Amino acid sequence: RKKMKKKKKKKKKLKRPILHGVGVVKSLKVAKRITAEFHRKSEAALEQAGEGAARAASETERDMYQKASQAALQRTSHVRKFVYSTLTTLNKRPGKGEERKVLNGLEVGAVTTEFCCQSPSWIRFRSIDLNSQHPKIEKRDFFALKVCEDEFDVVLNSMVLNCVAEPEDRGEMLLRMAKMLRKETGVLFITIPRRCVENNPFCSVDIFNECLRACGLSVVLTKFSPKIAFWVCEKKGKNVANAPKLNRREKKTKKTNSYFSVRFHRSERRRIAE
Repeated sequence: RKKMKKKKKKKKKLKRPILHGVGVVKSLKVAKRITAEFHRKSEAALEQAGEGAARAASETERDMYQKASQAALQRTSHVRKFVYSTLTTLNKRPGKGEERKVLNGLEVGAVTTEFCCQSPSWIRFRSIDLNSQHPKIEKRDFFALKVCEDEFDVVLNSMVLNCVAEPEDRGEMLLRMAKMLRKETGVLFITIPRRCVENNPFCSVDIFNECLRACGLSVVLTKFSPKIAFWVCEKKGKNVANAPKLNRREKKTKKTNSYFSVRFHRSERRRIAE
């Protein structure tokens, strides 16, 4: 008789606590859990306090979020490849036969040094972050930077806009970045979580596109991964649309994924309307 083999029961692995200290995050799985938990808490705070309310994350949470993001980005290079390949496709990369020219770039909310230290010879990036994790990344507040028009050829804003607490500050961030870009040639890269513009009564893909056009930006490319939305915009001479009017009284349903929205201050609304 053949002996029946007993099936071994798989033991369930116990999950480690999300915030287990301010050390270096090495596990990609743990890094994803930390970033997801950080965004979940931010969304829950907005839901409880109402749309437009701010949540001030503690220093420990913010530090762990950045270390987790750093660990996740070290395993992949899809953002870097997407940026350089898109610039080449848009004919922004200087050709070999052209006069030696180096593009000037700004990276907002830098987590790693892949752009400021590992960029090709034809582009130079200045990387800044509010809570810098590397000496090569400037510890600077983007809103404290002096806005110089036509200063940068490329501006990167990856997973930063959604971390800004107030909708009006998000609108100001878009306007400041648009002013910094060179006219007709400047390119802006924006990435935000896909849930910010899906099943959201306060912001959809169309509404976000209108906000970008109101800042004088023309959307040339949109791309969606399972969890992230990408925008590539070029700067035009004048604003090409009015600031969208958002419905603040719209009810929040249980199916809502996000309370992300973008608004402009009254003074900016008047300027855009002109």
